[in-house]
Amino acid sequence: MTLAAMSSGPAQAGKCGGNNQRPCSVFERVPSCDKGLVENFALKRCVRPKAKPKPKPKPKPKPNCGTLNQRPCKVHERIPSCDGGLIELRGRCLRKGDCGTRGKRACLLIERAPSCNSGLIEKSGTCVDKPKPKCGAYNQRACKVHERVPSCDKELVEVKGKCLRKGDCGGKGQRPCLVIERVPSCDKGLAEHLPGQCLPLQCGKEGQRPCLVGERVPSCDPGLIENMAQKKCMVPIDPVCGALDQRPCLVTERIPSCDKGLRENIQLNKCIEFECGKEGQRPCTITERIPSCDVGLVESSETCLAIDCGKKGQRPCAITERIPSCDKGLFEDLQTYTCEPWRCGAEGQRACAIGERIPSCNKGLSEVLGRCKKYDCGALDQRPCLVTERIPSCDEGHTETVDDKCVRPPCGALDQPACKVTVRIPSCDRGLRETADGKCVVLQPGEIPIFATVGDWSAELAKVVESECISTLEKLHSLPSGIGGFSSIQPMQAKYFRIGFTCATASKLGGLTGYASLVNDLNREMQQYPCAAMTPPLRPVCALYESPVSTVGAVSTCGIVLAKEQLIRSEGGSVRDTWLGLGKMAWIGADLVKGKGGKKGKDKGGDSKPAKGSKEAANAKRGVMDGFLKNYGLVIKNTAAAQRFLNGPMCEGIEP
Repeated sequence: MTLAAMSSGPAQAGKCGGNNQRPCSVFERVPSCDKGLVENFALKRCVRPKAKPKPKPKPKPKPNCGTLNQRPCKVHERIPSCDGGLIELRGRCLRKGDCGTRGKRACLLIERAPSCNSGLIEKSGTCVDKPKPKCGAYNQRACKVHERVPSCDKELVEVKGKCLRKGDCGGKGQRPCLVIERVPSCDKGLAEHLPGQCLPLQCGKEGQRPCLVGERVPSCDPGLIENMAQKKCMVPIDPVCGALDQRPCLVTERIPSCDKGLRENIQLNKCIEFECGKEGQRPCTITERIPSCDVGLVESSETCLAIDCGKKGQRPCAITERIPSCDKGLFEDLQTYTCEPWRCGAEGQRACAIGERIPSCNKGLSEVLGRCKKYDCGALDQRPCLVTERIPSCDEGHTETVDDKCVRPPCGALDQPACKVTVRIPSCDRGLRETADGKCVVLQPGEIPIFATVGDWSAELAKVVESECISTLEKLHSLPSGIGGFSSIQPMQAKYFRIGFTCATASKLGGLTGYASLVNDLNREMQQYPCAAMTPPLRPVCALYESPVSTVGAVSTCGIVLAKEQLIRSEGGSVRDTWLGLGKMAWIGADLVKGKGGKKGKDKGGDSKPAKGSKEAANAKRGVMDGFLKNYGLVIKNTAAAQRFLNGPMCEGIEP
């Protein structure tokens, strides 16, 4: 049989290649056994192969890491690097949380914060005791915030970075007390001096310098006055000045220059009565006095006239004439436009409405159910009245005590001490005023209580006013050059000259009454912008600053020339103080106040004046200039050059 004939027929299933059957020959099929069977050559059968046993894996060696005190395991060895309950720290596995106490390691951030227990600090990875700071005890430095709070031990206070005993201060030679300890910082009669000691005041006594405002007020002891020329407290010399028909007092003698009720007449060089304010006279200006007309007179058409209003049957007074518009006990009847008696407020009458008058009932009466009745309260030794009965609770001049009685306090009457605010207001009875030393005296006709009291302090106020004036005006704009005809004055020099002139004037406003041209300028400026836009107290100072200074007098003119040539200066040498001093000198030495200097012609000794242009004339002028300059802290710098200028045309008007 051929190979083709053998292969042409289909294979008989199941006879070969199956499980436990013979293997098929090549000619029957390939492969010789079914899938999953193998040919067993020994048995010549197709059988299932026996499963080979899997080889056992070789055990991995355990790494020598990860346990307590061992090294942490590396990533290829195992994860995590340390056993449970352990943490990796500086190349070793340690117990978690076993940290933070004295002598042990500092805790990691993943364990807790802070790293050490209270009172311990971390040092080189170990928790050790916190060192006690050398601070906070007596005489030690004050502790800083990161060291401890508070900065000093109990009963100690921090003073300039040191811990000192609280309250151990204020005495002679001791440190000044802090505000938290007591006020004032030093005992009575002592003042705070550098470097931080309480020492006796070296001012105010005879021959000593005047005290500053920050040290005490007044600047000199009682019975002494401040000598501005010598800058010392001295016993006042009784000057023959200031009274009626006497010469006005100089600034170094007293302020104001004339007695109360008098004004300075420049032409006559004496103190005369005011020529304003009386019936038929012109009203006084604000720089002369307040009010502008005497009591009982009103300002009308530039004349002081008697009031024809306010009485029974007369018209009510206008607000520019007086307040109130009707006399006491009268009211303004809007139907008849006359002043008529009240039909309310008396005992048994109805209470007045708020539109009629306040209070609603007469003195000593109280409003009860719309009618005025008398109550047994408010008088001496009676109970205080209730709010529903009347206000105030006690009669005028009486005060309410803690045991509910109205009593007369030991103050407020004529020649008695003025009452304190805590006792009663006002401090003095009606018709009286308080003096600067706290006494109640008679209020003179035309006086306003508060202004009269302030007037008693005029000398002290003059210094304060001048200082505050300079401080205020320095903040204003610089003036243009050319003020007062001196076109070559630099703007800053001109500004300080005007400030000095203005503030010397402002410090004695009461002495302006005789300077007609300046007063007219002052009144005009007060009505114009910017002065008109200011509050009333600032308008006079603004007007003084803005009004032109047409002339500054021969002495001041000569001083300005010397200053421009740098031949005079302030004692301190500053440009500011030099030109402030010149401005102050201009006020006293100006043509506005001519007559205070020496008279022309022969002097008291009868000798003729030195020849014009002579050395004697220059020396005499130098003496006059030295006198003026000394009062305002100025000195001549170059004697020879100054003498030449004193003989020049700009100093021609100085009379030796």
